[in-house]
Amino acid sequence: MKICLISDRLPWPPIDGRRSTLYSFCKWLFYDWKHEVCLITFENNKSEINNPPPFINHIHLLPKPNLLELVLNFCSTLLFKNKSLQSLLFFSKKAKKKISQITNEEKPNVVIFNMARMGQYYPYVKADKLIFDMDDYLSKRYTNMLDQNKTENILGNFGSPIFGKFSKILNNKYIGKFLLKIESKLVEKEERNIVNNTNATVLVNHCEVEQLSKKINTNKIFTIPNRTNISFFQKNTSFEKKDAFPSLVFHGTLRQHHNYQAVKFLLEEILPFVQQEIPQCHCYIVGDYENLQIEPSLLSSIGVTFTGYVNDVRTWLSKSTIYVSPILSGTGMKTKVLEAMAMEIPLVTTSFGVQGIPIQNGVHCLIRDDPKTFAKAILELLSNVEKRSLLAQNARAFVIENYDEHTIIKKWHHLISTL
Repeated sequence: MKICLISDRLPWPPIDGRRSTLYSFCKWLFYDWKHEVCLITFENNKSEINNPPPFINHIHLLPKPNLLELVLNFCSTLLFKNKSLQSLLFFSKKAKKKISQITNEEKPNVVIFNMARMGQYYPYVKADKLIFDMDDYLSKRYTNMLDQNKTENILGNFGSPIFGKFSKILNNKYIGKFLLKIESKLVEKEERNIVNNTNATVLVNHCEVEQLSKKINTNKIFTIPNRTNISFFQKNTSFEKKDAFPSLVFHGTLRQHHNYQAVKFLLEEILPFVQQEIPQCHCYIVGDYENLQIEPSLLSSIGVTFTGYVNDVRTWLSKSTIYVSPILSGTGMKTKVLEAMAMEIPLVTTSFGVQGIPIQNGVHCLIRDDPKTFAKAILELLSNVEKRSLLAQNARAFVIENYDEHTIIKKWHHLISTL
């Protein structure tokens, strides 16, 4: 069977959550299930393109929309409300034509669209079956942001590099709120349209599957969670002096709104309570924040290290006593939490931090949504080695049982085989 993946990014190198998921997905399709894998994606870093993994049989590059196309797309969105900002960043007539030509030549049995921004090309694809890998319920995320009066970075990770200085104007509080209202409606319309015109839709969060299925009135939306590389994320016994230097860690790019919001909540409302009792407690914020306007008060927080981007997060996770996930918003599933659990690092989290994960409070982690109770949970674990150890062991066993990559890829194979 020939399977074609249409993605906004290369699946390699597997340096972030989404790339890692796509990388493993393609690898297992090729090696375990003997499928031929074809990739259609936009032009990216040339050095990465020239070093593809052996399990990608064919690679086709799409031209990125030029500046004129972006401006015209943006004006069209404002005037006619026909395309979301997320989609217009990746739409061009040349790409549309090329996708049609490629799928006509390749004749894939199954085409998988990675996220709505690529799902917009479904009318121009020739294939037996179409799958919409939606990842998370994006329009729901935007609705939550509006409810919380949070409109920062609505363009996402790709917006700032493309729009440059104009992205600051678009992310202005008042302009951002105006655009986000439009964007949430347009994304919802696009999601509905793609779901109705493909054979199956996949989300990582079972709660969002229920919500979207009910809203659209369909039975062709399925849950396939993010996978965790159990052999890669293991307990590191080389760091044995955690109690002598109690530390907390959080990882994730600060370009994501929910991660930045979580760090702000952690450093302003949680960590001060912890450091009142344990002044020497240190906090590591691991993740890219290059060229972002981080509030100076956060960067200068006492007992806090911002590492920036790191090649291997395991080093920072291993040296920390507790993993914290004070997420306050967002959709989908937080793979970072599963990675920490797989490494047997005790977890303190908000409900949002483990949404879509059927985890038990007090068995696999401690769940607290108030800053004071969150801080008390951290202090409780810092003073109780046995409880930390029990939670950590239970957490890894839970991840192995439910999120091992072999288990997840079987779910994908079953879906593809039974369509």
